[in-house]
Amino acid sequence: MSSSVSQGRFSTGLRITDLDDFLPNSTECVLPMQGGAIPAGSVAAPLYGSHSSGASTSPADAVARVTLSDCLSCSGCITSAETVLLSAHSVDAFVAESRQRATQVGVVAVAPAVLVSLACAWQTTDLEYAFERLQRLFNEIGEFVVLMNGAGRCLSVLETCAEAAERLPCDANGEHASQGPLFASACPGWTFYVEKTQTSMVPYLSKAKSPQAMMALLARHCYGAEAWFVSLAPCFDKKLESQRETLREDNTFVLTTGEVLELSMRFERAQHSELERRNGDCLERLELIPLRGAWSTFGGLSGGYAVEVFRYVAKNVFHYDVAEADLKLAPVRERNPDLQQLLLYEDCTTGAFSVTSQSISETKRYRLRYAVATAYGFRNIQNIVRRMKTSGACAWDFVEVMACPGGCGNGGGQWLPAESLGKGSVQSSRRQHVRQLEQKGQWLPQYHVEECPQIVELWTKLRASAPESLRITFAIRHDLLTDLESNEAQRAEATLERSASEAHRIANQW
Repeated sequence: MSSSVSQGRFSTGLRITDLDDFLPNSTECVLPMQGGAIPAGSVAAPLYGSHSSGASTSPADAVARVTLSDCLSCSGCITSAETVLLSAHSVDAFVAESRQRATQVGVVAVAPAVLVSLACAWQTTDLEYAFERLQRLFNEIGEFVVLMNGAGRCLSVLETCAEAAERLPCDANGEHASQGPLFASACPGWTFYVEKTQTSMVPYLSKAKSPQAMMALLARHCYGAEAWFVSLAPCFDKKLESQRETLREDNTFVLTTGEVLELSMRFERAQHSELERRNGDCLERLELIPLRGAWSTFGGLSGGYAVEVFRYVAKNVFHYDVAEADLKLAPVRERNPDLQQLLLYEDCTTGAFSVTSQSISETKRYRLRYAVATAYGFRNIQNIVRRMKTSGACAWDFVEVMACPGGCGNGGGQWLPAESLGKGSVQSSRRQHVRQLEQKGQWLPQYHVEECPQIVELWTKLRASAPESLRITFAIRHDLLTDLESNEAQRAEATLERSASEAHRIANQW
């Protein structure tokens, strides 16, 4: 598979590293494709057992197969595993899996960015129609329940909010000292980039599972451990996420928007101008539907982490209720709409709080208490990483990071109109298309996380009884760390673990 094809699939965060990610698997792989011992002179790391000349080996002719999880656990490339990935999560593989699971009910979770993109591809402004057409499509293939991933997004946002608040413990003087920035971890393009190339920043990644992983958790909660979960995602990076060793038991199958459109061309039969407005019979059996928020979005197509964390911390840490009209992020610099911020200041003379999107020079009167940002695209990621590595500091306490410019609406798996692929400024056309998607996404119901009481109740119970089910662990490559960075990373991890264990006020305050 050519480099140009590969570059069109995965986000920049997965493609820009210190290695050429697009070399095909070869004899240098840690799992030789033909089995047997690693050839003499190979630079491959013997991660899967000893290959010394004196060691006995299993039958030399056994063929070794490199799976995607092997590649993710390797310290080498990521996207050279693309052919393995696409063969495991292709349209043909999905159809074959559907036939094998014909007696099982599958749960299909739709990301808001996917639904909006499908509505554009189907040339409709009616998102409810697009959703019902999607349900009808999957009914043609098998027995599926289709729903938005709002419940999973709510769980992910809630866990991230609590983690952000736990990083601001109260000292003996009643002051809240930050333990360093927290970066959202919902975007696999961002998290894999950090794990592979910026491993000293791993302790600053949020441990909250992504909406996709949370929806898989809910599917198992409703239908048992063997539930088949299908995620409709805006990018190919989500396929990588589903193959993490810690998430493989979720049985998640990921399809992108473009692959859903391919399915529709192969399986749809109805005249969609006359599509009957009805819910599938299996919807009545889905326990997740009554949960308020199942149709919702939280702050746009990328999750709304920054806004929700800002509200949560302001209320639970600083005891200040932010007015809805003040929850407006604005660009830090006029020509960079992909970097926006929201700031909470305290007037030290009166104790009053104020919210602004523009920085105020700190004086004896005004003090910055909390700052959040949204940073989309690799240029902004590079700037944040560079500052963290040089000064060990970040301008914000929480950053919602997405690898794609414009966020999830611009994911590599999204549908694009033909004019966006023609001559002229492709970047400008894509940005305009993403703005249109965001505007259309505003037609979905908009909730804040505390306005979904059933999901909050479920999250509270899970946090008390099985907190590990809400979290994910990221890998630290100590071979990339200097001694100083390694010690700092270990201290950061230990500090954050102590902070989480000492938190006593978070889960039941909403």
